[in-house]
Amino acid sequence: MSSPEQVATTPPPVGNDNPAAPQAAVRTAGMAGAGPSPEQLPRLLPDSAVFVNEFTRPLPDPAVTFSGPGYFSPAPRTSGFATAALLASLVGVVAGFVAPLAVIFGHLGVHHTRSNERTGRGMAMGGMILGYAVTLFWTVLITTVWLTSP
Repeated sequence: MSSPEQVATTPPPVGNDNPAAPQAAVRTAGMAGAGPSPEQLPRLLPDSAVFVNEFTRPLPDPAVTFSGPGYFSPAPRTSGFATAALLASLVGVVAGFVAPLAVIFGHLGVHHTRSNERTGRGMAMGGMILGYAVTLFWTVLITTVWLTSP
C-alpha cells in the first residue's frame, strides 16, 4: 500500500524544443489521473503561422465550403435602402414631397444589392419605379393646378 505522500518523478523526455520546462514533476502517489501540469506538457499543435508562407494559399471561405445540403447558412440581410425606398414611395402617394426620397433610396438600394451580399433588389426597384411615377404624378398635378389658377 502506498501512502498519499509527495514523490518526485521525472516525466518522459519530450525533446529539446522547450528548454524552460522543469525536469521533475510533482505527482501524488496513489492518485489516478495526477500528472504533470499543462505548462509542462509539450505543445502538440504548432502555431498556425507556420503554415502561412509563399507556397501555401489561403483557406477557402467557410461560408462557401459549408453551404451545401445539410449545412445551415444564415440568409443574407435585406438592404435598408430597399426597404426605405418602398416605404417612401408608398408614403409619397399621400405626401408628394417624400417621393423624390424614394427615387434616391431606390438607386442606393439597387447599388447595395448588386454584390448579392444583401437581398431586396426587387423592393429597391419597385420603390424606385413607384417613386418616379408618384413624383411625376405630383409634378403634373401641381403644375396643372398652378397653370389653371386665375
